Amino acid sequence: MVYPAKDLWEAAFLRLRGIRPAGTTTEGKWVQFVFEDGDGCASQTATEYLGNPTVPLRDFKDHFTTLRQALEAIRAVGM
Repeated sequence: MVYPAKDLWEAAFLRLRGIRPAGTTTEGKWVQFVFEDGDGCASQTATEYLGNPTVPLRDFKDHFTTLRQALEAIRAVGM
């Protein structure tokens, strides 16, 4: 079972909490990160994200930047 992150901010939060992306899906010009969710951890973490959590800003920015660069690379080669 996989959990699709709704946006890049959510994907960065999941990554910050130690959940690594399992891959990406594309639909037209949209790219979405998906996370393995066999144990429900990604779903629970996503619920935490919606609750306005406090996170270390610099760490969050690093995860966001990494995912944004991955998106740019995907778009450069195939979209």
